[in-house]
Amino acid sequence: MPSRLTQRQQGRDHGAGRASGCRRQAQLSHRRDAREGLAAEAIAARHRADAQAEPARCWGQQRAAHA
Repeated sequence: MPSRLTQRQQGRDHGAGRASGCRRQAQLSHRRDAREGLAAEAIAARHRADAQAEPARCWGQQRAAHA
């Protein structure tokens, strides 16, 4: 049976997990960029593009967007 918590309550309860998952994904993509030998500016540009393509991907970003 699904939880009766609202989406907002679930976000509050599991926010830390989502944020850490997000951070882990960023870490992995950063390592991939480093392996490909991209310059730091190119890495930053790619990360900015990724962030714009997927707005508010994790709970921390959603919270910042609504603040």
